[in-house]
Amino acid sequence: MALSGDDTTHDELTDVVEAMIEMLEPWARHVAVDTYGLWCGGPVSLSLAELHRLNGDSGRARAFLSSAMGLARGMNDVRSLVRCEWLANRLGGALDVLSLDSYGLSDRELSVLRGIVNGRTNQSIAHELSYSLATIRSTTSELFRKLGVSNRADAATTALAVGFDISA
Repeated sequence: MALSGDDTTHDELTDVVEAMIEMLEPWARHVAVDTYGLWCGGPVSLSLAELHRLNGDSGRARAFLSSAMGLARGMNDVRSLVRCEWLANRLGGALDVLSLDSYGLSDRELSVLRGIVNGRTNQSIAHELSYSLATIRSTTSELFRKLGVSNRADAATTALAVGFDISA
């Protein structure tokens, strides 16, 4: 994308990119198939990856790109995979497995996520981690917010799709 030397144009473009990120992030990592059978979760993550790249945040770009790649592979979406590879090359090649830093998860949130992925109840997770049930509920809510999901199944699906190491 070619920008003129005009700072106003650059500032306006930055504002548009940030506004688009704000609009799209709540929809990230939600796989939906519309009435025409079109898959839309991956392209949202892919769009967010490109927007974060344009905004200079390669860490977030890589996180969303990794998510989009996982979804595209799972859906066998060749067109999105080609776009993912193109963007990965723009970001400097192969992607690393996502780290905690990519989503800003705390150690406690990751431990709770591991329990969720392994099918444990909040009560079981609380007992295993020696936290109160209220703490686990609160942690689960914050975890859902950070992952952009609304339930345990989506949290587990997202964790697996983006390559979280759940075995630790």
